Amino acid sequence: MPGSPVALYVAGAKVERYYAFGPTLGSAFNVTLMSYLHTCCVGFTLDTGAIPDLEVFDDCMRDGFHAVLEA
Repeated sequence: MPGSPVALYVAGAKVERYYAFGPTLGSAFNVTLMSYLHTCCVGFTLDTGAIPDLEVFDDCMRDGFHAVLEA
């Protein structure tokens, strides 16, 4: 979902980034990407019963993002 292409402000403070989070709806996790200005932010919602080892999950996600960015 594309986010705002112009700067946003909340109570006079400039928003630097924002993250969207969606429900898992019965899946192990949900990943939501939102753009803002020239940056994309990714939010993760996890079912910790389905993904008990959060460190391994985090490592896998980081490795995947690095692989895509290096391609």
